[in-house]
Amino acid sequence: MEGDGPSCAMVLYEYSRLLETLGKLKESSKNGILEAMFDPMIKVATKYKDLALKCEPILMATILHPAWRLLLFANKFQSHHRIAQDLISKKFKERQALLKLPTPPSTKESSQAVVPEDDEYNFYPKNSALDDSEDELNRYYETKYTLGIKGNVLLWWKTQAPSFPILSSLARDYLACASSSATVERTFSAASDICTTARSALAPQKIEWCISSHLWIRNGVQAQGGFDDCVSVMAATKKNPKFNPASAV
Repeated sequence: MEGDGPSCAMVLYEYSRLLETLGKLKESSKNGILEAMFDPMIKVATKYKDLALKCEPILMATILHPAWRLLLFANKFQSHHRIAQDLISKKFKERQALLKLPTPPSTKESSQAVVPEDDEYNFYPKNSALDDSEDELNRYYETKYTLGIKGNVLLWWKTQAPSFPILSSLARDYLACASSSATVERTFSAASDICTTARSALAPQKIEWCISSHLWIRNGVQAQGGFDDCVSVMAATKKNPKFNPASAV
């Protein structure tokens, strides 16, 4: 689940596949020496799957993946299908009120009565009960898209933004959520030699400053401004054989 792209939309998919795989492996190992290890693995995977199903950002990111929408819930997580449907409707209305998009020019045509005998030829009957917001959601649910499961979801939403202004705004927020803390852990790992025991009490910006300063010093970047004393100490250190063996040659 690590990577530079959005992965939050893949969490439920990966858990579903993992549990299916573990179930098959357990069945194939029946009465074997490895059979006993699968129940604890399935138990732990189920625990974290259930936690993911309680996480709104994960539910929203899943819905906002064009390959999933609500069908992943309908097929694999039926108990949460209605919850997901209500959640996207709620968030959609909240974002719609926040954006306050200008009302597009009216495209209504002059009302013309349809002769009863022509009803069977009226292939595009008007649904007067459908407003613009419902239309955007319905188009997203019903249109067939070519984006694959592991396609570039953010790029897809960028190109579709004119057609789905409200949903694309939601997608930018929810698809940016990381599915794991791996990137944060890498940052702390890079800072471990600099921030040591105080790192838990430092703000992220302070840690960033420490890492950047360390990299600048290692690469010989000269500090400017009110850092003359620091520059002189660093210059003296470079000449000291204890800290710079190359200078002793």
